Amino acid sequence: MSRALAIQEIVRQICAFLRGDKASLAALVSTCKSTHEPAVQELWHELLDLLPLVKCFPTDSWTTGAQYQLTFTRALQPQDWQRFLYYSQYVHSIGFREYWSWNDDCRFLHPETLVAMVASRPLSIVLPRVRKFDWNCMSMRDKHLSDTLSLMGSQVRHLNLGFWGCDLDVAEHEQRPQTALAEISGRFPMLECFEVGVAGYRMLHATGGRVHSHDGAFEPSHLPNLTIVRFHSVPIAQMMVGALARLPNLQILEATLSPRSAWSETLTSDAFPALRELILMTTARTYIAFSAVATLENVESVHLTITDYPEQSHIPTLFHCVRRQFSPSSLRVLEICADDMYLEEAAQIDAVVRPGHLESLYSFSKLVDFRLSMPCRYALDDACYLDIAKSFPLLRTLMLADSESCVHDTFPSMTALVPFAQHASLRTLSVAFDGTQKVWIPHIRNALPPRDRPSGVRELNVGNSPVARPQFAAAYLARLFPRVGGRDELDLSFAQKPSEEIDEREARWSMVGQLLACFNVIREDERDMTTRMLARQSRA
Repeated sequence: MSRALAIQEIVRQICAFLRGDKASLAALVSTCKSTHEPAVQELWHELLDLLPLVKCFPTDSWTTGAQYQLTFTRALQPQDWQRFLYYSQYVHSIGFREYWSWNDDCRFLHPETLVAMVASRPLSIVLPRVRKFDWNCMSMRDKHLSDTLSLMGSQVRHLNLGFWGCDLDVAEHEQRPQTALAEISGRFPMLECFEVGVAGYRMLHATGGRVHSHDGAFEPSHLPNLTIVRFHSVPIAQMMVGALARLPNLQILEATLSPRSAWSETLTSDAFPALRELILMTTARTYIAFSAVATLENVESVHLTITDYPEQSHIPTLFHCVRRQFSPSSLRVLEICADDMYLEEAAQIDAVVRPGHLESLYSFSKLVDFRLSMPCRYALDDACYLDIAKSFPLLRTLMLADSESCVHDTFPSMTALVPFAQHASLRTLSVAFDGTQKVWIPHIRNALPPRDRPSGVRELNVGNSPVARPQFAAAYLARLFPRVGGRDELDLSFAQKPSEEIDEREARWSMVGQLLACFNVIREDERDMTTRMLARQSRA
C-alpha cells in the first residue's frame, strides 16, 4: 500500500471525489483499514431512499412482496437494529440527488414496514445526522409523514415535502402550508430551507368560497434559521403571509397567492425584514390586492407569474402597484410573465400594453434583469425602446413580450434597436421589431455614430418579428451587434404552431443567422490581419 494512503486527509479527499461512485467506494471499504472508515462515511453520506438502511436488518426479517414492496416477515428485536444504527450515523441526505432516478432494485418500503420500524426502534432518534430529507423518496401517503419525521434528529436543515396532499380540495390545499409548518416547527429548529407542493392545483380553478381557519399552530420564533420557503403551486392566504412575515431570516419566498383571500389587513413596517427574492404565482387582481397590504423595500429580485388574462384596467394598475410595493434603490431583477398560455387563447386577449403603461417601472434604474411577457397584446413603438434603454443603464438582460401569450399589434422599427446597441451593459436582448423595414447600404453604414467599443450584446432573440429581405436585415444587425454570430447564434426560439407563413419567416431568419455567422468570420479575419500588420510595423 502506498504510504500516502496512511495520511487520512488524502484518503478523505479521494473518497470525497468518489462520492456518488458506489462501486468504487464499496471497493475501498474492503481494501484496507485506513480507507475503510472514510469510504464508509462517503458511501452512506447520501441515500436515494431508506431501503439500503432497511436491508441492514437481518435477511430473515424482511422480504420483497407484491408490487416490489419490502415488508417484514417477523417482529424486530433490539439486536436486529445493530447494523442499522451503525450505518445510519453516517447518513446526511435522504432523497436528494443531482438527478432523479429509481432505486437500484426498484423496491419500495411498504407503509406497514415503516410503522413496524417506528414501533420497535430502540432509540427515539435513529437517523441522528440527517441534514436533508425529500419526502418524495418514500412513495407513501401523507398520514405516514409524521412517523417518518420522528425518526430524525433536530439537525435537519433542508426539508422537501414534495407533492403533499395530492387528492385534496381547494380549501384543504390552502391549509397545507400552515399545517406543514406546524408539523415541523417544533421538530427542526435548525431548519434553513423548507419546500412543499401539491399536484393538480390550478390557480384559475381556485375561486369562490371562503378561506378556512387553520388548525395547526405555526410559531415563526420556532424557526429562527429558516431562510428559504418554497410552496410549489401551493396557495397561501393572508394569515399564512402574516406568519411568514415574522420569520426573522427569511430571504427567499415562493408561493401562490390565494384568490380567495380578502387581503385586507396591512402588514407592519417590519414585515419580511430579510426578504431578498420573491417568486409569486397570482392573478392580476389578486396581486393588486396583495400589493396594497405589503411594502417590501428590501427585495432585490421579483418574479411574478400572472395566471389569468388581465383586464385592460389592470394593466396600468399592476405596474403602478409594482412600483409602490418595491424600492428603486433595492430592486435588481424584475420578471412579470405568463403561465402556460396558448396562442389560440392569446389571440382573443383584449388588454393592451402601451408605452405609457411602462412609465411606472422606469424609476427602477438599478435593474440588471428585466423580463416582461404578461399575457396581453402589445402596442409598443420606437420611443418606448429608447425610454427603456435610457431608464435602465445597468441592464444586462432585457426580454420584452417574448412568449406565445404575447400578441404584437405593432412592431417598433428595426432602427429602434440602435439605443440597445449603444447600451453599455446589455448582453442579452429579446425584443420584437419590424424586420421588413427597408434599409439600404447608407443606412447600414450610418446606423451608429463613431464609438470606441462595439455593442456587448451576445445573444439576440428576434422571436416572431417579421422579416422581408434577409441579406439587408443581417447586414444591419451585424452593424448594430457585431458579437452576434459564430458561437453566439441568432435565437429563433419563439414556438408557434406551424403554418406556411411561419415556415417562410423562419427560413428567412435562418438565412439571417447564417449570414451573421459569415460576417463574424470575415470580421475575425480582418482583425487578425490588422493585428499582424501592426506587429510588423512595430518591429520595423
